[in-house]
Amino acid sequence: MSAGANSIAAQRHQISSNNDENKKMKKIKLVLLPGMGCVPVKESNFYGWLDHKLRTDAHLREKFTLDLRDFPDPHLCRQSIWLPFVRDELAADEHSILIGHSSGAVACARYAEKYKVKGICVCAGYDDDLGDATERASGYFDQPWDYRKIRENTKFRVCFAGVKDHRPD
Repeated sequence: MSAGANSIAAQRHQISSNNDENKKMKKIKLVLLPGMGCVPVKESNFYGWLDHKLRTDAHLREKFTLDLRDFPDPHLCRQSIWLPFVRDELAADEHSILIGHSSGAVACARYAEKYKVKGICVCAGYDDDLGDATERASGYFDQPWDYRKIRENTKFRVCFAGVKDHRPD
């Protein structure tokens, strides 16, 4: 093979490698925050289904990664433990989408008050302790909500709620 052909082949390889790197770089990181008592997380609610769907659907696999782990303190879901875990262990950042269910939805919103994330998707979320002592002890309801800060720190917010859920004004 001539030197020119080798150079062209090397350039094609470089372009191909760059495309592969760009695909990896463009993947959006999804971080799932489970509900209270949801351990093992992959066997709870819709979490395992979502993990399976993202791993087996080629189109979704090309676009997303999912961080799906058991959380520390899964029965109390304390803010003082969960938010540092999401930040430090799961490395949620401005390129991540947080998906939260129940207590995890509350944690998503509180996280977005403090840190920038691409977006949050909450399912069965709430903004008060529901009159429950365990919820009250979690620490999420000790201060008023800063909805303005949540909007500023996210590009989008999605909320899945039931028809009987309270709708804030």
